[in-house]
Amino acid sequence: MTAKKIFSILLIFTLIFAFFVSVPESSIAKKSPEKASSTKDGWSSLQHKITDDSPAGIKSLKKSIKENAQTANFAGTENTLAAAGNAVKNPRKMEILLIAATEEEPSYSAAVDSLKRIGIPYKTLIASKEELTPQLLVPDGSSTGNFQGVLLTTGNLGYQSSPGVWESAFTYEEWQTLWNYEAQYGVRQAVLYTYPGSYPDNYGLISSNGASSDLEAVLTKEGAETFSYLNPDIKIGIKGAWTYQAAHEEGVTPLLKSTEGYTLAVLKNYPDGRESIALTMDHNPDQMHTMLLNYGIINWLTDGLFVGQRKTYLSIQPDDIMIPDDLWDPVKLSDETGLEYRMTGNDFNTITNWQRQFSSHPLFNGFMIEWPFNGEGAAAGDSLTEAIIANQGEFRWINHTWNHMLLEETTYEETVRQIVKNNRLATNYNFTNYSRKALITPEVSGLNNPAAMKAAYDKGVRYVVSDPSRGSSEQSRLPNTGIPNAHQPGILMIPRYATNIYYNASTPEEQTSEYNYRYKSYWGRDLSYSEIIDLESDQYLRYMIRYDINPLMFHQSNARAYDNTHSLLSDVLDRTQQKYSELVNLPVINLSQEEIGRKMQERMNLNDASVTAIYYPGDKITITSNLKVSVPLTGVNLSGAESYGGQSIYWATVPANRTKVFPLNQ
Repeated sequence: MTAKKIFSILLIFTLIFAFFVSVPESSIAKKSPEKASSTKDGWSSLQHKITDDSPAGIKSLKKSIKENAQTANFAGTENTLAAAGNAVKNPRKMEILLIAATEEEPSYSAAVDSLKRIGIPYKTLIASKEELTPQLLVPDGSSTGNFQGVLLTTGNLGYQSSPGVWESAFTYEEWQTLWNYEAQYGVRQAVLYTYPGSYPDNYGLISSNGASSDLEAVLTKEGAETFSYLNPDIKIGIKGAWTYQAAHEEGVTPLLKSTEGYTLAVLKNYPDGRESIALTMDHNPDQMHTMLLNYGIINWLTDGLFVGQRKTYLSIQPDDIMIPDDLWDPVKLSDETGLEYRMTGNDFNTITNWQRQFSSHPLFNGFMIEWPFNGEGAAAGDSLTEAIIANQGEFRWINHTWNHMLLEETTYEETVRQIVKNNRLATNYNFTNYSRKALITPEVSGLNNPAAMKAAYDKGVRYVVSDPSRGSSEQSRLPNTGIPNAHQPGILMIPRYATNIYYNASTPEEQTSEYNYRYKSYWGRDLSYSEIIDLESDQYLRYMIRYDINPLMFHQSNARAYDNTHSLLSDVLDRTQQKYSELVNLPVINLSQEEIGRKMQERMNLNDASVTAIYYPGDKITITSNLKVSVPLTGVNLSGAESYGGQSIYWATVPANRTKVFPLNQ
């Protein structure tokens, strides 16, 4: 029997088996939402039904699959290309090959999201539409490989080629071509989602305990080394994702196990030198386990050396300090009753003491609130004004206009006055951490007013915020990037996330009343204050572990010391800090709006450039770009490199239309 026929028989058996035991991997993609449904309050909710009914006779079918797999030797120990010459020292582009059967797998969107957030160059191969050829991996006449790592969305690349017909998107020849390249060049492979015991490679996994969509996972000793940025005793909740609980073969290293002891991720070394990591749970970009694990997978895949970087950020901006905000009336269920609240000196002193304690946490060192202020509300003899002057050096300050005038229809001259008067107050109060380059317009107004934007630019403003909840015009296209203003491209609009800690809430009673007024119909019941804080802190945690640099919006009313100690702001941030520190050991970076804008512009410049980086193992990296650009290189420890999370990050300055060499043996 020919290898091609064995290939077809094995594929049919495997896909039939997978279908009856549960569903094939790409069928699971139909059960798992491609993206977590986003509720009105931004909280991700995942739902899917699970069935796991094994028909009679499945054991004998499984045995037949295993026997045929041994005969075919699909994950064979030798390959002809590797035998022709070892190329592990040959150069290769610092780029990932992302292979998916289709673009519909949730694990595909999860992979794309992670690669974009880290900034790693990648090429996508949709295997049901494109052929994998040796020339794609190593161009004819070249010794330079095109990829430094291979990322598969699913283990068998299964897809429904026609109604009721499931097959692998790769032929046997394509699988063998891929394995040959990996073996010859020493390129690692990672599989985001596989069925244990599947064709064409079981990845060292054995089917054991069916599937689940709600379980907890823990790291093994080896897993704690691979995912070193996670706390070693972390419990990772896997919810809403089809997960196979497996066993593993002897000689295979488990990295992740369920709390019941079943294997969920493994590292396998092959006799021909190949290495792979494979996981048994599905993913999408909004799931917590995806956000926690994907960096470790990609970092391992590249052996910790890649173009790109990742850091964790938390920056907050409570608008309107110095002036009052309307208040929600829990009795009349309205904020139009004339009630309002303006922070007092006691409130400011209390939040100052809270910030000192919050920033004393080793992972949150240097955390500072950035206050968008309206100077009209300041006054001599006022307790808040006096507290601000006494403690201003412990915070950042940002222009929010003089009296909160909306800028939708203001003239050039009116806008200038709003900006300049606040600048003068900052000077008079000797604000230490203040930049005239940053502005937050009242209620994010005026961004489409040419006169207002020209006035802002002429007065030195280079960074404003937008509200991505208002639509695509205010949401950046790529992670950690901004949007040049349509009227003044020299002003960068920074997408700032709104929160569900309401601008008109200053106490738990007000916050809880308004939240339930808005969302009781969604949840089907009233939520407690603690539950609301829990949901909100979950969302902030997601931003952080996705390495999102965008700031968060609050309001001065949220800083009211409602019991002389706590505030809505401190409650939700304390809960966020607690959750983060239980999961992750990376330091959290806190930036001003100007610093965020500069980093976004750096990322946008890099995205706009055509950069080619080539790694010569153990020797050097060469980088060519059509534009002058700074390229972050994680894992490179040259002079001037920074250290973050136990890894070096070197910013390589590359001139336009030239190749620059960066030696690695210095």
